[in-house]
Amino acid sequence: MTECKPVATPIDKDKPGPRMGEDPSCDRDLYLKLIGSLCWIAIGTRPDISFAVSYLGRFNADPSLIHWTCAKRVLHCLKGTKHLKCSLGGELQESGELKEGFKLSGYLHSDFAGEASSLKSTTGYVLLLGSGIL
Repeated sequence: MTECKPVATPIDKDKPGPRMGEDPSCDRDLYLKLIGSLCWIAIGTRPDISFAVSYLGRFNADPSLIHWTCAKRVLHCLKGTKHLKCSLGGELQESGELKEGFKLSGYLHSDFAGEASSLKSTTGYVLLLGSGIL
């Protein structure tokens, strides 16, 4: 896939549906490996492909060649958009605060085995981007 033609979107507007009886099937193990790898990429670094990957994951039980082609399109998209990146903020002041843009803040609380009868831990967190909660 290193020599594939790049595309701008990870999934076509005419998304495939479930496999019909006459659709040829693809190698299920290879399809599962590709979707699993794409899930890892979507969670770790590329949230822009999340919808396409989760949509294609619906067909893990019985993928067709159409689903395989759509999954390969996500790879074409990754090639075509590898120069894109997400960034937050602007210039930093001497204090480390941002002069312009949004500030990303996170808060976390845990009570390790806080409920004595069940020994279950509870964790909560909130992320703020500027003054809004994510």
